[in-house]
Amino acid sequence: NNIKKIDELRIVSNFNLERILTIFDNLSSLSLMELETRKKDYELLGYSTNTINGYKHRIYSYPIYITLMVIIGGIIMLNIRHNKSKIFHIIIGILVSVVIYYINFFFNVVIETQNVPYLFSIWMPQLILAMIVAINLIRLNEK
Repeated sequence: NNIKKIDELRIVSNFNLERILTIFDNLSSLSLMELETRKKDYELLGYSTNTINGYKHRIYSYPIYITLMVIIGGIIMLNIRHNKSKIFHIIIGILVSVVIYYINFFFNVVIETQNVPYLFSIWMPQLILAMIVAINLIRLNEK
């Protein structure tokens, strides 16, 4: 039942103030090596490392995503007749971009709700785009 007022409290810890403040920074600007050290810090604190694993998989999947975008652009350009107007080309490009954006947005919302594993929400848009690319490449080859 005794109450003491303490002006200064010192706690001995393995973490210094700078390290504690950097643990909760934005993860999207970190490299793979920095993410790995951040993952070890999270494990020491007992936090979940799912978000760090998700960012690592996003880094791994980004080159595949860019490759699929280039292939989709090539398929669109090879499938559209040259006698169409430039407005038609612009509209088709914008529509395809919006559809791809909303596919990625949908799966990013799914990962935030954490109802599904992060691997599903990161790699599923690439799988969908890869299936679209495969189907259209087969159609293009048949012509």
